[in-house]
Amino acid sequence: MSSNPAVASFSTITTIQKTTNIPETARDKFFTNGEKGRSAKCVLCGETVKGNLGVTSNYSRHVEKEHGIEFQLSN
Repeated sequence: MSSNPAVASFSTITTIQKTTNIPETARDKFFTNGEKGRSAKCVLCGETVKGNLGVTSNYSRHVEKEHGIEFQLSN
């Protein structure tokens, strides 16, 4: 482990992520991983939705439009 206090270990980062209140996105809740983070499959209908790394609006839009009740209940 590094003696530099600014450098965190992987286990420290993982612990911080588990204990902080990071909101889940629609992609986290309703999709399984697809092609290297560029697409994901909806677990509700099986449709593959394309997106960009780090951008979740396409996934949110799909769930809100196609599965409105489930989307509202998840928020």
